[in-house]
Amino acid sequence: MFSKSSHAEVAELQGLYGPLEILESKVQEVWALQNLQAGKWRTSDGRILRVRSPGRWNRGAGPDFREAVIELDGEIRVGDIEIHLYREDWWRHGHHQDRNYDRVILHVVLFAGGMDRMVTTQSGENPEEWVMGPWMREDLESISGGEPGLFGELVPELKEWLESDNPEVSRQRLQIGADRRWESKESMARCLFDAAGWEGSLHRLVLYYFGFPYNRRQFFEIAEAYPRSFWQEDGILMDIRNRWDGQIRWGLGRPANQAQVRLRQYLLLNQQSPQWTELLGMPPAYLIDGIERSLTANVIAAGTRGIRRHCQFSGWRKWLEGSVLGAAISRSLADRLWI
Repeated sequence: MFSKSSHAEVAELQGLYGPLEILESKVQEVWALQNLQAGKWRTSDGRILRVRSPGRWNRGAGPDFREAVIELDGEIRVGDIEIHLYREDWWRHGHHQDRNYDRVILHVVLFAGGMDRMVTTQSGENPEEWVMGPWMREDLESISGGEPGLFGELVPELKEWLESDNPEVSRQRLQIGADRRWESKESMARCLFDAAGWEGSLHRLVLYYFGFPYNRRQFFEIAEAYPRSFWQEDGILMDIRNRWDGQIRWGLGRPANQAQVRLRQYLLLNQQSPQWTELLGMPPAYLIDGIERSLTANVIAAGTRGIRRHCQFSGWRKWLEGSVLGAAISRSLADRLWI
């Protein structure tokens, strides 16, 4: 049987300022403290999940949490919780053949995607599965266990890593990392859309992005506290300043990225283009046609420049800047928001 010390899991990801090491124990800590965003949590099977008690943290062999109490579509269940970084860890650790995991009622994973098969215990039960990543209050950098380094400091290590492997191996690693990062972003967006709808999720996502890199969690909380309908009067900035003064890092970053500037930009966006969320859901037909054609063509072989031309990225940029975001958002910021 596996002990906790024999498979202490670590995932290395490319963070905003360099590689991050995510310890499974840190993810367990988030579950233990329930440091998660409120919302309409749904399992992979679509059942509404509520946590009555996260359970007793088990530091020894067996499931990570014992005697947890959860609610699935209103039905109370009592049992064990197992937490992994990726869903394939369930099979990689042999839990499907270990009777110690027969009482698992919920398999919690940090990242979406992975093996397309049903989670099964040794006794033949099928625990529910839930992707926790999109609902965490802290970003990956914050739970990585250390402060990320500056990109410039990592260039020698990155160069050494790339030169030490066969080019094909490097490409495969980069592709796997890119796929996982995209799956994580897509999963976060889908969960937000399900919980908050089109306007509410866009409101949260844009403010979350505006908080980069020092205030993302705080800006997301601001989005939850102040719906988009509040963002019409200048007085909201003073109210936020008073309410979050001890939490927001006001003076950090380049002048154009500082918190007060970003909040002012978001206010101007909603004042100058109050229907931007609706407009974003109604792109011109010719732009949609270009994307649909690209899905049926082998555009990957055309290279980056060919893909941009084939998908009419310049047309999307002009529409986004001219018809949706207006003059409140700079071109470079509009590009990053669109991505």
